Amino acid sequence: MKWAHDFCNRHQVPSYDAAVVGVPQRMRDYNSRVRKAQKEQLRRDL
Repeated sequence: MKWAHDFCNRHQVPSYDAAVVGVPQRMRDYNSRVRKAQKEQLRRDL
């Protein structure tokens, strides 16, 4: 993913490799809430 880090560096955007530093708990919590909401919406649509 060198190209992604290079792109971010050129545009002064922070970047990190999730495989190295891990995914923050708040992101895991957010993803969990989104998946739950999507499942509930699918059930309502049926």
